[in-house]
Amino acid sequence: MPITETRSSAAALDAATLLEHIEQVAHWVSTQDPGRQALLAGVTEMKRRLTGEPLSRGEVLNFQVNVWRLKGHRFKTLLVRRAAQLGELYGLASD
Repeated sequence: MPITETRSSAAALDAATLLEHIEQVAHWVSTQDPGRQALLAGVTEMKRRLTGEPLSRGEVLNFQVNVWRLKGHRFKTLLVRRAAQLGELYGLASD
């Protein structure tokens, strides 16, 4: 198996693992938070896309924006951290 295919498969597996964790934590966010639905929809879409083709950096960045839009929820820090890890997999620097 070519090295690039192995790296790509590993990155997709890492991304899927992070998305699973983000989804679990997102369910703990208050249903009153308007960003919760967008975040859950984003997780579903990202997981669907991972099964077919690699995610683009733009898609990952848009997903990160959905996480940042959460309104001061106590799990926001954890979600932002996981979204940053996802971004790092796709070459987006975390600040």
